[in-house]
Amino acid sequence: MSAETPYGIEQMQLYFSTTAGAATPASANLVGEFRGEPSISDVSATAVWRGQDRVGKNAIFHDREVSMTVPGFSFDSSVVMTKFLNGTQTAATTLHGGSAAARSDKLTVNSNPLTGEWLIEGLNTEDGKKFQVLVHNAFITSVNPTLGRTDFAVLDVNLTLLADAANDVWEILHES
Repeated sequence: MSAETPYGIEQMQLYFSTTAGAATPASANLVGEFRGEPSISDVSATAVWRGQDRVGKNAIFHDREVSMTVPGFSFDSSVVMTKFLNGTQTAATTLHGGSAAARSDKLTVNSNPLTGEWLIEGLNTEDGKKFQVLVHNAFITSVNPTLGRTDFAVLDVNLTLLADAANDVWEILHES
């Protein structure tokens, strides 16, 4: 038996842009769709100040680590290589050791995760209005695309979140 909560989100898309403020819900920024429920982990290390007292009176927060997981992300596998990891795509090449025409998606020693703005957009099942999670600056920490029979792969996207130039990290937006 399944239950629908007032805050269920459906029809979720993931957008990405390496330009600050540009991960808008436009087709040029769409990198794929996903199922499941994204989660954010926002954890700080603390030091408790006691002074002369036995019980703490204040805390200092430091070394904040913020990450996000987007489960069941489905995308064109070449997108991860070029858009997320700064790989290269060659449309016209030949198979290795042969002469048959091929396309190449390649990572090299100089490939590295690209930082950028990430946007999740979906519909709130309670009222049908748009719901967004905006990550102001993040990079993909690992990728494990399956080498299946199609150009599309499904994986969990793990991001490390950073502060942007305005010191913003992440926010949730609800359509009014």
